[in-house]
Amino acid sequence: TGPITINVCSSCYASSTISCALVGGGPGSIAPTLFDCVDPGAPSTVNIEVYIYKGIVILPGLCSDWKFAYSNCCRNGAVTNIVNSSSQNFYIEAKLNNFLGNNSSPYFVGEPVRAFCVGKTFNWKQSSVEPDGDSLRYTIVAVRSNSSACAFTNLTYAAGYSALQPIITTPANSLSIHPGNGIITFKPAQQDVNVMGVVVEEYRFDSTYYQWVKIGE
Repeated sequence: TGPITINVCSSCYASSTISCALVGGGPGSIAPTLFDCVDPGAPSTVNIEVYIYKGIVILPGLCSDWKFAYSNCCRNGAVTNIVNSSSQNFYIEAKLNNFLGNNSSPYFVGEPVRAFCVGKTFNWKQSSVEPDGDSLRYTIVAVRSNSSACAFTNLTYAAGYSALQPIITTPANSLSIHPGNGIITFKPAQQDVNVMGVVVEEYRFDSTYYQWVKIGE
């Protein structure tokens, strides 16, 4: 619950770090949608807590590939769909191209953790709010571990799972994400503890060159 460190990297300037303080959540701050299909009184129930950190960095100038990265060890040993989960780091990053002016990153409005009922179809909203009116595109990606301060490797999935099909579904391999609104549709076929990677990319129209330019992720 102490400060965490965010790595700041680019091809234009020397790398640096940000110290971020805990500003919200913490022990006992439970994701409210976790218990849709879970008995909160059961002794085996997993409590998923929310922690919110905040820090400030002053960027030295313009660059097309700013990256803000965080990693930590280790993942939950109960995770089903990746190999040796208890020994794997997790890795999260955001990207910024600040050549086209100020930018507010999109932020997810759907919670990243929850329980789903086996045999019921879900439309899980992982869409986000974008204050600047930029165009967004959603994809499912492999979950990641850090290989260095601002670089990652994709983790290995257990047999029967993949980056694009991280949940066993009915019908098989039917999980999908809508690229325009981020809604993930699937019907779980069995009880698992799974992890999934979701990326939202942000594009802005460059009126000088009349083309869409990626400015964030």
